[in-house]
Amino acid sequence: MQSSAKQADGRRSAVRGKLAEALGGDEVASSLASNIEAGLFRELAPGPRYQRQVRDLLFNMRGEAGAGFREAIRSGGLPIRTLASLHTEDIAPAEKKAQRAQVRQQAMEARETDWELRREETPMNRTFTCGKCGGNRTWYFQFQTRACDEPMEFFVMCRECHHGWRHNNVSPDDIFRQVWSA
Repeated sequence: MQSSAKQADGRRSAVRGKLAEALGGDEVASSLASNIEAGLFRELAPGPRYQRQVRDLLFNMRGEAGAGFREAIRSGGLPIRTLASLHTEDIAPAEKKAQRAQVRQQAMEARETDWELRREETPMNRTFTCGKCGGNRTWYFQFQTRACDEPMEFFVMCRECHHGWRHNNVSPDDIFRQVWSA
């Protein structure tokens, strides 16, 4: 029982040392590291959540990218008591936050493009003629369904009768059938 307590104290001491090193390695950093580790231990208890939060904090404190985060902790701009509950996205450097925001923006724009298509605001290409109703208000997308040495397949959908089919240059067929609600 005592050996596990000693191991836990040894791990906590190692965490304090790594935090102090990441914060600058001076007396202020050592004091901050002790307070941060104690807060993490109190809030998260030893276990996976504690280890994950320590790892996230250390990762985002190190290097040039972590300078802003380190300075916020050292100056008191970021209260120590909040470090246990900070999400990974809140800890991330400004450059990483901007990169994530750009990915989210691109995803939202892609979703908006799909929204226009579902609302029939996208111009139809009229390339294919529907075998069911004879209309040519169709739209399509291409998808590689087989090996890369075979042609891509067109999945065509009719806007008039909501009929869908698969088409490729080798063997056009009517295997892909999709009827969606009007």
